[in-house]
Order: sequence, then C-alpha cells, then structure tokens
Amino acid sequence: MIDTIPVWLVGVAIFVLRIIDVSMGTVRTIFVVEGRTKTAMVLGFFEVLIWVTAIAQVVGRFDDTPWLAPFYAGGFATGVGLGMLIERQLALKLYVVRILSSTHGRQIAETLRGEGHVLATFAGETNTGPVNLIYVSARGKRIRDVVDRARAVDPGLARVAVDRMDITRKGSERVADFALKLAERRKREGRPGRVTCVDKANVLASTAFFRKVFNQRAAHHPEVITECMYVDAASLNLVRSPWRFDVLVTENMFGDILSDLCAGLVGGMGLAPSGDIGDNHALFQPCHDT
Repeated sequence: MIDTIPVWLVGVAIFVLRIIDVSMGTVRTIFVVEGRTKTAMVLGFFEVLIWVTAIAQVVGRFDDTPWLAPFYAGGFATGVGLGMLIERQLALKLYVVRILSSTHGRQIAETLRGEGHVLATFAGETNTGPVNLIYVSARGKRIRDVVDRARAVDPGLARVAVDRMDITRKGSERVADFALKLAERRKREGRPGRVTCVDKANVLASTAFFRKVFNQRAAHHPEVITECMYVDAASLNLVRSPWRFDVLVTENMFGDILSDLCAGLVGGMGLAPSGDIGDNHALFQPCHDT
C-alpha cells in the first residue's frame, strides 16, 4: 500500500519522522540523566521504532529515489534544533541561584522557603558593609520566578548569579563503585574499610541525588562501613580528627577543596601526591607548588 503513496509525500513523512525521533532522543537523554529509567525506556522504544521506519524507506528506495536522503538529513538537523528548544522549555536541570542582599536577606529567604524552595543562607560582609548570601536550588524554568520574587521583596537587588551542577547517574555509580571496592581492598589489608560520602544534600538537590546513588551502590557492599556527611561537617572533622576517615567519595568541586585541606594537614600541597585513575590506565604525579 505504501508504494501507492506519492514519492514526495514519502519524503515529507521521512522528514517529519526524523524530527520526532531525534527530538525524542534529546528528551530521553534528559530523563536518563535525571535517573527516570522507565520513562527513558519507553521513549527509547518509540524513538528506535520511528527511526527504523524512516531509514527503511530511505534505504529501500535509494536506488530509484536517492533524493529521499536530503529529507532524512533535513529531518535530523531540524530535530536537533527542536530538541534543544524542548530541553529549554522543560528546563529539568537544577541550578543554584546566588542572591546577595544587604537589607532584606532574611525576608527573601523566608519568602522563597515558604514557596517550597530549598535554600541556605550565610552572613557575610563586603567593602560596603554586612550582607546576606542566599543559595537557592531551582530548576531552570523556575529561575526567573526566584529572581522576580527576590526582587519583589528587595527592589534594590541587583547582584544575582546562577550556577549549574550536573550530576549523572552513570558518573555517580562509577565513582561510588570505585570507592567501595577500594575500601574492600583496604579492609583486607587491615585498614578500617570505611567510605564517607561527602555532599551538601540539605541544600543542593544535585548532591542529594549523588548521595542517593551512593547509598544504592553501597547496598551491594554490605561488608563496607558507609556514612554520609555534609561537606562543612567533613571539613571540620578532617581538621579536628582526620584519623577517623578512610576513603572519601564526593563530587569534583568538594573533592578539590577537601584535597587541598588534607594536603595542608601534612605540610602543604608540595608534599601531596595525586592520582588520576581510570578503568584501564592511571597517571600519578605531584600536586601543585612542587
């Protein structure tokens, strides 16, 4: 029956099908990063089904109508652009909005907290006087609402910055598994065999996800002692009683800070070794200031 359809209409159908499957691929990738397995699997099934339908028409008719290939390529390119637009509209990624207020910090925090936002406040001081620094965790599509609400409380608010922290399930599982296996080996050698997951799960939803993945992977290593600790508490305990720790696992920014802190405990960065360890290769070198 499909042979009776005009060729130009087949080309248009291929173009549309490619737009749909490529756009679905973008959305599926977002859900994979978010850890939404079932939704990603359903999208993946229909994505491949649509792709097979489109490519079968291009390949099957290529000898007679090779100009169907541009429809296929054009649909792919358009789907990439549409997928990017969809990603911006969904705005599923988490951001950290930093708000600096010298007069209404407490009121801004109370307002945003009352609307269900996860946040943390800090007292500070600039060259113009004391200020309140507010860190707010929000999805991309709610950033403008956060800023607008803050400015409604403090019309003079001008200094607002936004940072994004991407934490993937695959990366979290990989580093957690490495830490847990390292602790197992150290335990066999007579060491404590304890892994401490360092995060800021009470403020950053991205690191709360990191903690969740760590706990899931730790369940497969019952012989390893595990604990979770906020990065500020870990900093305090590393200075006060560093011997209580064995293996620490955390994301890159916290790890960079804590590794410098630990180097200071043994005499400085020049005395600290560094190892970049992959699945098949490793590179060992001195740290900074050597």
